[in-house]
Amino acid sequence: MIFKQWFVVGRRPAQRSPAASNNYPLQYQKACALACSGPTIDNIGVAATFCESIILWTVIESHLIWKQRDDKKEETVIGRTIQLRLLAAVVSVAALFMSSCLYQFSGEGPLPAGTTRVYIDIFENRSGETGVESIFTDDLIKEFVLKRKSALSSSAESGAVLSGSIDYIRDLTIAHKTQRTSTQRRVIASVSVKLVDGGKVIWAANGITANEAYAVADDKMATEQNKRDAIKVLSKRLAEKIFNRLTDNF
Repeated sequence: MIFKQWFVVGRRPAQRSPAASNNYPLQYQKACALACSGPTIDNIGVAATFCESIILWTVIESHLIWKQRDDKKEETVIGRTIQLRLLAAVVSVAALFMSSCLYQFSGEGPLPAGTTRVYIDIFENRSGETGVESIFTDDLIKEFVLKRKSALSSSAESGAVLSGSIDYIRDLTIAHKTQRTSTQRRVIASVSVKLVDGGKVIWAANGITANEAYAVADDKMATEQNKRDAIKVLSKRLAEKIFNRLTDNF
């Protein structure tokens, strides 16, 4: 049905009612929306949107050309050219949709080097924030429980060991009340992780970062609590990033 609507473009608008001719852009917008609906994967979605834009631009251009030209022979040539443009765009969208079936979502790939069991060791804390190593380690374990519980091992002897370090946690002021007084800050954390099996590093990732903003209160204790809450939020983001990096399979 969609293809039938597209290839009617080559016909003269005189064969249709004035109401139908005036509705060309809306009809094609609906058709394009249906054709380009598919897996919401970032790179495929962007490319499909680009192809959709080509289709809509071609339809609008053809609609304007039909209104401006009366020569029947010239309209026939234009109509065929438009059909070819639409066909190329449709083929591009179809190819992207088919390739999306082979695309693997982040976090769904296998563990590196055929690893089946992973023991998560506590993070080494190289930052000045006390106690954050427990927060980061717990969140990474929770991420595994959520997405790959069967791969978790309770002992370092029965699987590969995933260990990491908190390289730094820094504060940046992002909003000021006065020149010397801030109203909002951003906490940034960076971690490095590695997967070791039999004494050999089989996977590693350095400089994985996440950040979160927090409010600066008049009370110092309240500000510290806000910062602590922000660290808990970015810790969850880091856990997700680590898991996705670990299971990427492209």
